[in-house]
Amino acid sequence: MQRKIDHNNTPREVTTLAVFPTLLHSSANFLSAEKLSELEDAARDKIDVSDDAVKASVLDFAVSALTAAQVDLDHYTAIELTEIWFNVLQPSDHHWDHTHANHILSGVLYLTDECFTIFADPRPAASVLSLTYKDSSPGIARSFIYKGVRNSIVVFPSWLAHRVATTPHLRKTIAFNLMLRGHYGGPLSREQVTL
Repeated sequence: MQRKIDHNNTPREVTTLAVFPTLLHSSANFLSAEKLSELEDAARDKIDVSDDAVKASVLDFAVSALTAAQVDLDHYTAIELTEIWFNVLQPSDHHWDHTHANHILSGVLYLTDECFTIFADPRPAASVLSLTYKDSSPGIARSFIYKGVRNSIVVFPSWLAHRVATTPHLRKTIAFNLMLRGHYGGPLSREQVTL
């Protein structure tokens, strides 16, 4: 059976649920102007960030993001910033799709403007017969472009694939990975681990 679409028909009431959402947490005006300028000047590709104040700010933000996501932090003993480094891309550079293995959260602190990060839909079958939508808002589109601006930060699950398209200008960022130390798995789960 086939029915022609009647564009004048009044649609039925529909309840839409967001199932298995992937959360991104962001903030603007993350650092002081002085600290931001200092980091911009210090940025060298793949060099570790050694500034303890920046590290502390990233950790504080991550705890706030986990709290906003309703993570029960009582099950964990510490949050650890395991890696933090500069990424500098020259005009016409790009970065392929990738994830950050063996971590819980990853993030980017943007030191320059127009630093787009493209997040892929994590559902394996999401691109099978993809529909055309009027609105490409998060949860509908097959990818989401986070428009990182100077002095903003975004934190996301480390398993979420992301990339940087070919950049038309110099792009400076700080990337980082975080780990929660403590117990994983529910009290009745046979799949428990303490990290």
